Amino acid sequence: MKKLIQYAALLCVVLWMSETAGAEMNRQRQDFLAARQAYDAGDLNTWQRLSADLKNYPLYPYLRYPYLRDRLDSVAESEVLQFIDRYGDSPPGTRLRNAWLVSLARAQRWPEYLLLYQDSSDSSLVCYQLQARINQTPGKPDTALLDQAEALWRVGHPQPAACDAVFKYLNDQHRMTDKLIWARLRLALESGELQLAEHLAHTLSRAEQKWVQRWQSMYQRPATQLDNADYNEDLPIAREIIAFGLRLLARSAPETANTRWLQLNTRYHFSAAQRAEVERAIAIAAARQRSPHALQWLAAIKENDTDATLREWRIRSAVLAGDWAHIERWTETLPKEEQTESTQYWRARALEARGSQEGAQLVYTELAKQRSYYGFLANDHLHQDYALNNAPTVTDDRQLAAMAARPALQRAYELYQLGLIPEARR
Repeated sequence: MKKLIQYAALLCVVLWMSETAGAEMNRQRQDFLAARQAYDAGDLNTWQRLSADLKNYPLYPYLRYPYLRDRLDSVAESEVLQFIDRYGDSPPGTRLRNAWLVSLARAQRWPEYLLLYQDSSDSSLVCYQLQARINQTPGKPDTALLDQAEALWRVGHPQPAACDAVFKYLNDQHRMTDKLIWARLRLALESGELQLAEHLAHTLSRAEQKWVQRWQSMYQRPATQLDNADYNEDLPIAREIIAFGLRLLARSAPETANTRWLQLNTRYHFSAAQRAEVERAIAIAAARQRSPHALQWLAAIKENDTDATLREWRIRSAVLAGDWAHIERWTETLPKEEQTESTQYWRARALEARGSQEGAQLVYTELAKQRSYYGFLANDHLHQDYALNNAPTVTDDRQLAAMAARPALQRAYELYQLGLIPEARR
């Protein structure tokens, strides 16, 4: 009886401590939201008072970050670096690092920039990093640096102003050739970045600018331009523009694109690769739009010119048309890495429809072992129960405790509790 009373007393203490901790956490959450609201409203006194009591709260860096970000020119540099050092693996820490890197770059403090820089997907930061290396190694050109600069150039979209100095370096080192300019022009025109294309064209001769203008017109009005595609000269650039226009027109009007293709493919000496690209684009677009010609055009593509996307659309179109012969043929020759439960199921259906009951049974039996949509369909065909394959998740209390102690997980949990879902996902 005495032990029972002791256990009951201990339980009461534990419950009281748990309730107290829960109440404290709720208070911190409310204070966090109030502090953010106060900062957004410009009430720094309230923000400061509330923040001072939240230094041990998992989301404290989310309160401190905007204050430092907005005062990079006035706060002590050591304060910024301490924040980055402590919270650098969190979203606020990463954002402040990036903001501080931009500040260093604008001040041309290149040695400090290189010390703090980490690999980034932000083109501005990457270009600043290259600028820093250019300024650190004057004189002999750095081949690796030039290759990285060229990679930044070879994109079909505008790059930030931070890259201008890097591109100037490319030009100064005689790497900015007409060929390199055309490489980016093609990407810009393929992406519909007509303003960028126009800007790049200014560095070319008038004769080449004429072809850029024709390409721009083809992007804007492919059907009209293909009707009037008489460039007088069967030049590589002419064939490239026409092939581009046909692929573009195919997206919205595959039947029309095919008619134009039949008219133009004998007037110009298109390469085998260009022919394959145009015919593939027309066939896939027809399949997407469920054209009655889709299956015929997909089947006409040479096997050497197929890829995973085209092979998938072949099977889809054959299923839609109920063409069991083509389904059997195309699922049988499908590369192993492209074989899915879906393709296996339709292969079984095709074998069944074409009288190969034994072959179909073998595929159904193997597929029926899976706990999946197509596995269940296979079980339906075999008239047997679904294979649920239940595998309970085994938990390890020590592992769970270690995970719960991770600051990143604590931050995610608190953000989720506050309804800040995008931040929690980050």
